[in-house]
Amino acid sequence: ADSTQCLLQRTHHLHVDAGTVHWVFVTDCSAYMFNQGNLLLASAHAVQQGGAFTWIMYGCEREDQLKALSMLAHPKAKVWFAPAMNLTDPETGEQFEHFQASNRPISVQAWFEATAPREDAIAIIDPDM
Repeated sequence: ADSTQCLLQRTHHLHVDAGTVHWVFVTDCSAYMFNQGNLLLASAHAVQQGGAFTWIMYGCEREDQLKALSMLAHPKAKVWFAPAMNLTDPETGEQFEHFQASNRPISVQAWFEATAPREDAIAIIDPDM
């Protein structure tokens, strides 16, 4: 608690209204990413990071995965489940071969189109940096 208070005192003069920023990150439903996502949210909450938080998740199929997401480490965070989609070439319509991060661009696009966020900026971040 003392280190958090010290950090808040040192950065108080740097406070910028982040209410117009929507923080977004994408993960799968693995236990590892569940921990990484919640560590990111807990850190943001501890330093009183402003703005909205959306955790875009894909590949959540089991009931225990969905139930675990009711335990988020930030009171303002929301989870959005990305539909199963394939990454396609916009010019040819051909499907790209799946790669580790191929879910990210289509998940963010699907979230953006489905929710129409109203913030001035969307910050796409990684929980496991």
